Amino acid sequence: MEVPEIHTPHVPPSGKRWLDMALAASAFIISLVSLWLGIQHGRAMEKLVAANSWPNIEFDTVVERRGTSGAAELLLLLDSNGIGPARVETLELWHRDVPLADIAALTQALGGGFKVESASVSGFVIGARQKQMIVTLTAADGVHRVAALLQGAGAITARVCYCSVFDECYVNDTRDRQPRPQRVKACPVPKQPFRDDLSTAELAAMAPKAP
Repeated sequence: MEVPEIHTPHVPPSGKRWLDMALAASAFIISLVSLWLGIQHGRAMEKLVAANSWPNIEFDTVVERRGTSGAAELLLLLDSNGIGPARVETLELWHRDVPLADIAALTQALGGGFKVESASVSGFVIGARQKQMIVTLTAADGVHRVAALLQGAGAITARVCYCSVFDECYVNDTRDRQPRPQRVKACPVPKQPFRDDLSTAELAAMAPKAP
């Protein structure tokens, strides 16, 4: 059985060599322009997606009175006020430019005698428009310690490094007083990271003893 021969249609030349070359060059240029437009569109979409997931974390301290009990609280918070979630990589704290190794060093710097609550934030993902407590220090004799807590809160500075879901990392250092976080390739290794993962027993040991 013979298979019929199939002829592929083609565009016949115009008979003018310069015209054929011009048409071929035009088709090649159009292909390059289309490719370039496709690449630019892809980059624009990447930037749009990244912009719609941009994270921003700020360190904050709050001093407030607790109801009518007379107690006063100092809260250390991370405020995620960006558009997208952020993964906290490192956290450093200082009190009057002295690095704080852990919660025990923090309470000692502020005079001690606090009931302590804490939550580990290193490696934790904070959603957009959310706040995450780091440490809450409660002083039972708040009437006499509010002024000292306010002064102590103003002396605490922090540097936090965090990354977006696309592993784009930023450093926010309250000592620099920059209007926006600094973009970094990777989070730097802290000389003295703040340890926020104390056990229940360690926290209980720091609580003020009953008279």
